[in-house]
Amino acid sequence: MQSIHAYGLSTEEYVAQRAWESARLDVCPYHAGGECQLIGHGSYGRAEPAGARIARVLCSLTGKTISLLPDFLAAGAKGPLQAVEDAGDAVERHTGSLEQLAAGMRPMAEDDPDTDHVGGTVKWLRRRQCWVAAALAVAQQLLPEKLAGCEPTLAAFRAALGVTRVLVTLRQLLAARLAEVPAPVGLARRRARPHGMGPDPP
Repeated sequence: MQSIHAYGLSTEEYVAQRAWESARLDVCPYHAGGECQLIGHGSYGRAEPAGARIARVLCSLTGKTISLLPDFLAAGAKGPLQAVEDAGDAVERHTGSLEQLAAGMRPMAEDDPDTDHVGGTVKWLRRRQCWVAAALAVAQQLLPEKLAGCEPTLAAFRAALGVTRVLVTLRQLLAARLAEVPAPVGLARRRARPHGMGPDPP
């Protein structure tokens, strides 16, 4: 199980201070009444950012571990949550096809013309576009007082919330309901990509 843990640090500070070594969980997600004891259970590494590790604690009654995922990292995906937003933002702002956007981000390798960097980047962008869209849709349902009638775009959410970082802000606003919000913003299992999206515009 994962739990989003607010460290109050940047990615660089988290790694430099080895913050996972001093991380603690006050309330067990399995026993909110404090019936169990939470025991430190080491840590495991993340591929991104380099050098980062995630603290784990063990519930003494269930024998299950809980990972203390830093609030700035994506859940169930590599890297920071902001990187997911940046990718979604790039798609949202781009007026051409995803292929054109991908080609600008990762052009065909001159030394290996058979390597399909563009195709791989298109898939990478589509995944993040779907993740962002799913998070915005759920947030709109869970935060009607702030987002009712708001267009489900990052730009519109920024204006409505008065922030520059939408996904991190939504994670904070929905801290008590992250089990209902799909990863990588929340902790709910991601649904399969919806059908019927159609081809990219020419």
